[in-house]
Amino acid sequence: MVFFAISRGAFESYVSLGLVGTQLWVSAGVISGEELATLRAEGIEVSNFNYTLEPRDSAGIEGAVETIMEHHPNHTVWVGR
Repeated sequence: MVFFAISRGAFESYVSLGLVGTQLWVSAGVISGEELATLRAEGIEVSNFNYTLEPRDSAGIEGAVETIMEHHPNHTVWVGR
């Protein structure tokens, strides 16, 4: 499974649900550079887009999910808005 957080709230859900350790993708600006470095240092696979997505941008989210699926074929992608 891959979790895609497009908002800070979605990232906080990722943490509170105990998904830490699950592959994580984030929209730009969701987590700080320091948080990104900490997660990676803890061995969590984190990828970050260099652009921001809005929760109502269905086309943008769809495109981002396609990108994620190219990198993680045969995985389920959970989108946290």
